Amino acid sequence: MTKNYSFLENQNFTEDFTHALDSDNVHDDLHGVINLWGDNSSALTINIDHIAKNTSSFVNIHAVLRDSAKLKILGDIHISPNASETDTNFTVKVLILGDKARATVLPKLRIECKNIKQAKHAVVIKKISDQDLYFLQSRGVDITDAKNLIVNGFLENV
Repeated sequence: MTKNYSFLENQNFTEDFTHALDSDNVHDDLHGVINLWGDNSSALTINIDHIAKNTSSFVNIHAVLRDSAKLKILGDIHISPNASETDTNFTVKVLILGDKARATVLPKLRIECKNIKQAKHAVVIKKISDQDLYFLQSRGVDITDAKNLIVNGFLENV
């Protein structure tokens, strides 16, 4: 089973994605793009419970926050004692474009099984660097187009 999601652009939302992988050889994908600006505030909770053998899950969320937008993502990946050969990866990347924009991402891995393939999580929260903007501007790209190029490149591999 594969589930793909994309999140609405620039809307306040509170989403709760909870799924139990309770059959052998089940796979879940959660891919999302979050694009917030103004004073929008959104929250996403992701709970994935690996219960059966040889299950896998892949979470890949990219967010762009502008102005004073706020985003909170809580991730809880649980691998139960009988979930041998589990493979899970939780990745969230946030690009901050506003001085008042804020992101909080809290991933949690709870591993109760000794025989898993892998369990990984990664979080990156960064601003566009002045150096990146300078590089593009020195090649004749105006500031607005430079930011758009960086954002489009950031969202390209979701």
